[in-house]
Amino acid sequence: MKTHFNFLSAIALLAVVYVQNINAQNVEIVSDINQVGSSNNSNPMYDVVFNNKLYFQANDGVNGSELWVYDGVNPPSMVADIYIGANSSSPQYLTV
Repeated sequence: MKTHFNFLSAIALLAVVYVQNINAQNVEIVSDINQVGSSNNSNPMYDVVFNNKLYFQANDGVNGSELWVYDGVNPPSMVADIYIGANSSSPQYLTV
């Protein structure tokens, strides 16, 4: 089963991480990363796949925009709070 990683924005600007199972032709919500504040927008971007894991920048509403990883099985998790606290390290243009 091959999984295609894709970022989409949901209605009402609620940015969540979605994956699409190409074989089953379905799309499912993987995680709502930012459930804090009034905008609830995790704004996931700058994604790259490495070793069958999806790495991307996202904002959880607490730690600012940091590096996250999704392995296709477990919920996405922050790799590290690189710029500790609410400030953002804003990792961009990830390449392998």
